[in-house]
Amino acid sequence: MTSKELESVTKLIDTATHPLWELEIRTIRILFEAKQLMSVIDGTSTLEQCGADEKKKREWITKDANAKIVFLGTIDPAVKSHVLTSKTAKDMFEKLSNVYKRDTEETKSRLIAEFIKYEYNKSVDVMTNIVALQTLAFRMNNLKHTVDDVMLMTKILTILPDQFKHFGSAWDSTAEDKKTLENLRARLLKEEEKLKNNSQSQDDKVAFKAIQVQMYMQPLW
Repeated sequence: MTSKELESVTKLIDTATHPLWELEIRTIRILFEAKQLMSVIDGTSTLEQCGADEKKKREWITKDANAKIVFLGTIDPAVKSHVLTSKTAKDMFEKLSNVYKRDTEETKSRLIAEFIKYEYNKSVDVMTNIVALQTLAFRMNNLKHTVDDVMLMTKILTILPDQFKHFGSAWDSTAEDKKTLENLRARLLKEEEKLKNNSQSQDDKVAFKAIQVQMYMQPLW
């Protein structure tokens, strides 16, 4: 694999990038196979199997070194500390997988808890709340914990504040083929705008009455 080809591979930086990096590794598996390097990575070929044959040993060491170069080209410099003591390309890959799979499970559990406990933030608008939940869902899906649109829509509906209390009934009466995440977002935005306009009208009425009271209380001379 050339350095130019490696530049296009998503680098392993942290837990969040690990799932995509693993996907990339599966993609470049074809290149490993084309260069006849898979045997040193999956362990089907080991240095010990070469016995006392010096030629076979050199060939194996060269293959292993080439495989290491590929791996090192797919990880961020800060990650390389995890593989400094790795003796083989196989050992290198296994160490990275063990480190980040463990971290991935911990991150997944934290994100699930955040998603379940998420409450509507009244200091921001409805779309900001929806985006926050979508971001959590996206991150969980990346970690192979599926949050589909139905689950996401259910969560959105359950956290809506009291001023949206009539929206739930209206949504329940919506045709099933119209119950999409996109439609829910659009209708909530429309509902929020209507609530703001109603609130503004109420404020205007209160202000107008206050002016009338002030005028009534003023002396006629």
